Amino acid sequence: MTTAPVDGPAGRFHSFLHEMRHVGPGRVVAAAAIALVYAVALLNEERLRGIETCLTAALVRAAGQSDAQCFDQTVTFWLDGRFVGYTITVGCTAVMLLFPFFAVAGLLALVRRAPLRHTLLALVCAAALVFSVNQIRMVLIWAGMKSLGFERGFEVTHILIGTAVSTVGLVISALLALKILLAGQPRREQVDR
Repeated sequence: MTTAPVDGPAGRFHSFLHEMRHVGPGRVVAAAAIALVYAVALLNEERLRGIETCLTAALVRAAGQSDAQCFDQTVTFWLDGRFVGYTITVGCTAVMLLFPFFAVAGLLALVRRAPLRHTLLALVCAAALVFSVNQIRMVLIWAGMKSLGFERGFEVTHILIGTAVSTVGLVISALLALKILLAGQPRREQVDR
């Protein structure tokens, strides 16, 4: 008795399960390492936010606010004769924005369709870009507060501009990761020969 190949999503899922039987131990270790790195980042998220905060304060100082400081997860500075600041919360940290990249990289590590080195390179490059864009977003919040005032500047830059910057940054990071992943794929004309 023979069975006909199944098309559509069910066929792709069957193909995926078939391919999973042939995953080597190196790929399993790589997937576990990717998951472990993200788990460690989550467990140390408060410390990482502290690092992000101090880096933001350093960038704000470099941009001209010489009294900018980091205190715990808050960037503080003088504005209009008073000491103000903004806190980098759990929802604002780059760690939370990186989850989809780690999840996809972990799954791709288990699949032989993408070279492992390209999967890891895509993850590292996307993570660096997400982190950098998030820093730009934090500096833009300071710039908005400085130019528009404490409350109005925070509202405009955190909600409107910050969301747009984060969204564009995530899309560009995903496209960069995809470009790196596709660079590891053989060209279509090579496959057809």
